[in-house]
Amino acid sequence: MKKIVFLQGPPRCGKDTVGAMLEHMLSAYENVSAEQLKFATPINEWMMSTFGVDCNDGHDKEIGCIELFGRGRRETAIWYSEQVMKPRFGPEVFGEIMVNKLKSMRRDFFIITDSGFKDEAIPVVEEFGPERCISIKVSREGRDFNSDSRSYWDMDGVETIEFNNNYNNIEELRCAVDGHLFEPVIKPEWM
Repeated sequence: MKKIVFLQGPPRCGKDTVGAMLEHMLSAYENVSAEQLKFATPINEWMMSTFGVDCNDGHDKEIGCIELFGRGRRETAIWYSEQVMKPRFGPEVFGEIMVNKLKSMRRDFFIITDSGFKDEAIPVVEEFGPERCISIKVSREGRDFNSDSRSYWDMDGVETIEFNNNYNNIEELRCAVDGHLFEPVIKPEWM
């Protein structure tokens, strides 16, 4: 059965880094497969096909660029999500797209590194069950949701772990992920 790990947190708090570490640790575990995914993949695909840029191309998401006519990547992604997709298809649209994707994939664990809307998480939790989901709220000093449309969410039945990412280097962070997150994620009842 599939297990879903939602990573929540403000921009630049380390969600992708924590997700990559969890994916690596889980995939190294005997007979376990894991993969990182994003609710925003359809948004990034639209930006790439329309403008030739996306939020994962290594550039600062806040800085305007020529391809987006002076707009920033994050600003454009939020506009497409909040003004185009959700008004047309409903607030759960990215969750419903994710459910269809997850149902077609063969993995044990899926780590969704950009969760920040309860409406997106609801279809996933309903499809796979709250007992097969865990939420990790990542925080980091100096990081907040001021420039983002996402926020933290809670849901009945979904276990939540608070994780403060204020580590000085990548090795300290790796040790913290291994010591504080890996065991709750690989819990015996999920195996």
